[in-house]
Amino acid sequence: MLLAGVIRPAIAGERDEVFKSVNESTDVQWLAKIASSLTEAATLGPKGGLTAHAKDLRTAAYARLGAIGSAESLAAARQIEADARKLPILPPTVPLGEHTHPCWHFGDKPQPPLARVIAPDGTAYAVEASHRLGYYDLFIVSTRTPDDAASWSRPRLTLIAAEEFEVEKAALTMRDDRTLALSYVVRKRLPKPHGQKGEDTTTENKSCEIRLDVLRDSDNDGWTDLEEQRLGLDPEKVDTDGDGINDGEDVCPTFALPKDHEKDENVQIIQKAFFATVGLTASHYMLIIEPKCAKVHVWGYRGPVLYPDEAQCRAWRRGRQFGPVYVSWEVKRDGDQAQVVIDDYEAPLAAGGQVVYLRKIAGMWYVVRREITWIS
Repeated sequence: MLLAGVIRPAIAGERDEVFKSVNESTDVQWLAKIASSLTEAATLGPKGGLTAHAKDLRTAAYARLGAIGSAESLAAARQIEADARKLPILPPTVPLGEHTHPCWHFGDKPQPPLARVIAPDGTAYAVEASHRLGYYDLFIVSTRTPDDAASWSRPRLTLIAAEEFEVEKAALTMRDDRTLALSYVVRKRLPKPHGQKGEDTTTENKSCEIRLDVLRDSDNDGWTDLEEQRLGLDPEKVDTDGDGINDGEDVCPTFALPKDHEKDENVQIIQKAFFATVGLTASHYMLIIEPKCAKVHVWGYRGPVLYPDEAQCRAWRRGRQFGPVYVSWEVKRDGDQAQVVIDDYEAPLAAGGQVVYLRKIAGMWYVVRREITWIS
């Protein structure tokens, strides 16, 4: 891993007055309101940057509730967790262009669709590009009310790679009632001789067909067959890992929920730390947990969390500089105090680390602080 620089440990957004207010507040109702909603956190106007997004503000408010440690604040933290457990990982609609990243060092600027078209039956289709399922793919979204940004369906995978990041001048048409035709331009960087400065690019016209058959969901679990193929799920089985939780409702669809899982305190600690740092981002991105880590059936996250072995991880990485978001964790405990070191990696010069501090109060673990430790 290449480290471009290391920043000193810090509370996220500590130089932002909004974060200062949250980190010093004793107003439990106000803190709970911020921690409960990404939209509510965004209305406070955090300045952005590496550690000061709305998602970081949610984490700060949630940790502050634990740090206050009163009966009221701890009850509020538990209620936030309970509410998050009920949220679907496959909501029927996702606001158009919403691509919240699960990592603190990535921004979350809305990304408009590449192109749109309205079918003869009145259905509006759009194509988005996103890393949400591991690679930079194209996704289909649709609605009958295109002017309502909140009415668009969740993005569904087409299995057509968008090729790097430079997709331009996209146009979408209906070839027939079951086929979309997409044309676009790909801008590619040309290698320069060693020592020569600057950058040359070239463009290439591309086109493809997107059959609406890609939306097929044979087992009716919410994931399309193509998405199940990508995630390593069984498109003919509603519950791939056999733990009684449907794949479309299971945050960890390839790791069966062990019996009495949450009686293990290390499991509780990781679950809380993961929720504080990743779950509260409201991201739908797929995450891959590094094989060295203890397997934990996490909750409160809005995307699939996978536990591949070393060979599967190599397959994910093969031939691609940019790929899935990899996450690792390590627990350190000392009596009623605990720390969880959480690192993430997306690509060279795209990685970061953080530490979550927890305290055991009246037999339960609570997050009381989050620090940023390094960034690549």
